[in-house]
Amino acid sequence: MTTTEEAKKTDALWRNGDYVRLVTGETISKLGSSMAAFVLPLMTLALTGSAAKAGVVGGASTLATVLFSLLAGALVDRWHRKLVMITSSAVRALLWSSIVIAQTLHRLSLAQLVVVGFLSSTMASFFGPAEGAAIRKVVRTEQLPAALSVNQGRQAAANLAGGPLGGVLFGINQMFPFTANALSFFASVVGVASVRHPLGKPERKVRESVIVSIRTGLRFVWSQPAIRDICATAAIINFALTGFDFTIILHLKRNGVPAALIGFIGTASGAGIVLGAMIAPRVPKRIPTGTICVALGWVLLVAYSVMDVFRNSLPVQVTLVFFGLLMVPILNAGLQAYSFAITPDELQGRVRSAISFMAGILTPFTAFLGGLGLEYLGAFTTLSILVVILATSPVLLTMNKHVRSIPLLSEVEPAE
Repeated sequence: MTTTEEAKKTDALWRNGDYVRLVTGETISKLGSSMAAFVLPLMTLALTGSAAKAGVVGGASTLATVLFSLLAGALVDRWHRKLVMITSSAVRALLWSSIVIAQTLHRLSLAQLVVVGFLSSTMASFFGPAEGAAIRKVVRTEQLPAALSVNQGRQAAANLAGGPLGGVLFGINQMFPFTANALSFFASVVGVASVRHPLGKPERKVRESVIVSIRTGLRFVWSQPAIRDICATAAIINFALTGFDFTIILHLKRNGVPAALIGFIGTASGAGIVLGAMIAPRVPKRIPTGTICVALGWVLLVAYSVMDVFRNSLPVQVTLVFFGLLMVPILNAGLQAYSFAITPDELQGRVRSAISFMAGILTPFTAFLGGLGLEYLGAFTTLSILVVILATSPVLLTMNKHVRSIPLLSEVEPAE
């Protein structure tokens, strides 16, 4: 396919009004979420003075994602998907507003931060599979890589601005980032509500219980060796990288680095992902996704090993996060397009949630263990342990024939 033909497909994507409305609302909410995610551990540290307690708040958020992802996927495939997205965003707007109200009344507590983080991630667990299914409905199969790359770029753009902006707002007033996040979810409600394409309940060929539905989603993922094995390796990568990033942020903050400057780590990751997202639609069509997956594993290992050595240098952290995450959107675009294409419509929510569950099953422990390690073992030991764990992933990917043999998207027969 020529560059001109790809450009025409991208142009057609942006002429899709429903897609634009959906992406616009979510871009705003992702920016708010990025700010809140960055300042939430800082707010906990300011409130309690404990890195371990900051880890508890972070762990609660990721725990909810793991606990409810499978159930959410099964229910999303039964419920009205548009209503699920609207309800999820509205509830999150109220949750984050409650932090602002409690702080204004001088009643904010660690317990409330834990509850808000947990419930907000629970709502996100429902929103994610519903949004994924919605994208598949409003764009054509051949446009999926471009659409998913935009999603990657959207998240990257939020990270690009969210960290520094959240840090600056937090420095002015600790509640400003949380207020912005609450307002961003109201924007999400408007964006989803304005989509005209039918996003109701999918047609169900077989009536089954929720437990059977969950099992069906897991069985489908398990029957796809490449997706299954990548999910297992992704669980290791997500555990190591999430713990590393969380530990570095708290380590730099405890060393007196201003929150606004620490936020540039998020900017660097966002910049890398934005650049990667710009080229992501083309690369999976020319280079096998399996090859990209193996290469990414080694790039991340090298980048984070050097970051461990220079853990006290903010410029080194910023630079290597940028280069380390450059390939992530390229890989994600290829893998997500592949999984979306081979998954029947009635299984979209369950399969997306099953993948999320398997890839994130270890992450609830990372923030807590990172904070605990920082408090009792120190930064060097904690980060080194995480790098050793990360080192297993590229070895496993390199040895896996199923991963290496993932075909180009043009060779995949889309499911109905």
